[in-house]
Amino acid sequence: MITGVLFAQGNHRAVQPFQLVSRARNRGWKKGTIRTLASLDLETKPNYWLTVCAQDQAVVPLHSCVQVYIEVQNENDNVPLTEDAVYYPSVPESSPPNVKVLQLAAEDRDIDPLQQISYRIISGNPEGNFAINSTSGLITTTARKLDRENQPEHILEVLVMDNGEPQLSSTTRVVVQVEDVNDHAPEFDQKMYKVQIPANAKIDQPLFQNDYAGSGYEPPELELTEPMLSDPDVGLDDAATWESFPEKNFNDLQVIFRVTAQKSPQEGSTLS
Repeated sequence: MITGVLFAQGNHRAVQPFQLVSRARNRGWKKGTIRTLASLDLETKPNYWLTVCAQDQAVVPLHSCVQVYIEVQNENDNVPLTEDAVYYPSVPESSPPNVKVLQLAAEDRDIDPLQQISYRIISGNPEGNFAINSTSGLITTTARKLDRENQPEHILEVLVMDNGEPQLSSTTRVVVQVEDVNDHAPEFDQKMYKVQIPANAKIDQPLFQNDYAGSGYEPPELELTEPMLSDPDVGLDDAATWESFPEKNFNDLQVIFRVTAQKSPQEGSTLS
């Protein structure tokens, strides 16, 4: 009778995740089969050296051993992943094409010299404001201008894929914040404001009708309108400088206001 035993190279302990199964065959031969007991992972342990020994049952038993080298073959069982699940880059509005927004980099733990990772934007880019290099993962701007006043934030979903069989993939979210640029001139809510001023109005005094109370003088109807000003650029609604340029003729007094935003580059608008 012959028995078999399985050892790891260099010691005499039973080897996991393998077992040796012996079966009797004709003419005294026995068949020994090495089987797995658990899943193998190439990325954890790529190979095994085993020693298989056979021993008879004589009074003085004899044995012989053989070494078995097992190489674990690769299977595409690891999903390619970026370092972070969500990224928050920013880019100025009205940027020219090919401005860098974000460099994505993914890792796949599968050991395969032919492995390649590719990238693709699958949502959040309906107007094509952004492009991604399918090989390098570099996200850049395109010829489509970004406008913070129209859309201050773009949420992109990027698909990261390997070329294994079966093909595995993951998604990464990129939340692009559009930085403000002073690209809008301040605007009045009306094209023209009409103000009626008494002929004898005091210089540098507020023009109110009750300034003339008790004087016996009845001024003409006084219509005072405060020009309303707005600027869609961030933080510029209350940061404008008013300048007046009076131009006098024989019939009336025309005042032209110039409003300049307090941000570089400056943009201005005029009102008469």
